[in-house]
Amino acid sequence: MEDKERLAFLKAMSEVDGISGHEKAVAQLAMKMVEGYADRVEFDNLGSFLAYKDGEKGQPTILLSGHMDEVGFVVHKIEDSGMLRIHPVGGWWGHVLLAQVMTVTTREGKKYTGVIGAQPPHGMSPEMRKQVLEIKDMYLDLGVTNKE
Repeated sequence: MEDKERLAFLKAMSEVDGISGHEKAVAQLAMKMVEGYADRVEFDNLGSFLAYKDGEKGQPTILLSGHMDEVGFVVHKIEDSGMLRIHPVGGWWGHVLLAQVMTVTTREGKKYTGVIGAQPPHGMSPEMRKQVLEIKDMYLDLGVTNKE
């Protein structure tokens, strides 16, 4: 595999949606990558894929493993203003969420881009400004004016 192909694959893997419990697209992409190298590929009941390369009899067996999911969020409420309230899927760190650009993918596969926001600092008390905001105090702003 050429360096350009490796870079393209790495880019594709980092851009495909794959939050915990919804890694099928990641598995399909990874499976496509190993098709020319593996002797057989299987999926398990948890959504993982297993690729096998038969070795020589009597030689050591090697296992390469990794996880395919990424930290993500699910929308749990749409405010009348159109702001989305989100709930984490996987671990997250409140220090890094504000001003992050996120993509919302609907059940139908439509994608919308938004930015994580919260009450502006000038509207907070000095004590509140010293604290890490909780997810309940943040929202995802899609740039819309209502929930329709």
